[in-house]
Amino acid sequence: MGLISFIENKTSDGTKAVVTPSHFVNIFWFILLGCCWGAYDVLYNPILLIVPGAIVIYKVLKVELWQFRFDDTKDYLSERWGVFYMRKVHVRYWRIKSVQVVRPFWMLILGLAIVEIKTSEPYRPVVKIYGVDSVVARELCDAILETAEYYRNQKGVKESDFHHF
Repeated sequence: MGLISFIENKTSDGTKAVVTPSHFVNIFWFILLGCCWGAYDVLYNPILLIVPGAIVIYKVLKVELWQFRFDDTKDYLSERWGVFYMRKVHVRYWRIKSVQVVRPFWMLILGLAIVEIKTSEPYRPVVKIYGVDSVVARELCDAILETAEYYRNQKGVKESDFHHF
């Protein structure tokens, strides 16, 4: 089938692609830690490093363990996240309504983007993939739309919006 062809290599469990956010989404926490380090040099209060340091470690682990798995042999994409409490959510491809790439100013400077996937899932209407390289984000957007269209046609699902009665 080869619907998701933007990443060629498979992982050990057969997943076609694993996308993780960039650690640049934590840039403001790193800046805060640097400011606290400077304040620690002046005031010699260890609480100025312990609390922000713990927050930064938590944020780094959160981004490190946050994964989006795409597989063209299954009819869903999965999002897995959490540090102390792991959660996994599946979104069926045929429920995907639209995909867009958003590039806020600070991500534009760093060459990153946010991929927003709008779905008709009642518990997960929007899935956002933060901190993706902008080139990969465009390819990912096209691949998700192509895969969603394929599964919609395969299952005979028609898209209908009932916003205005």
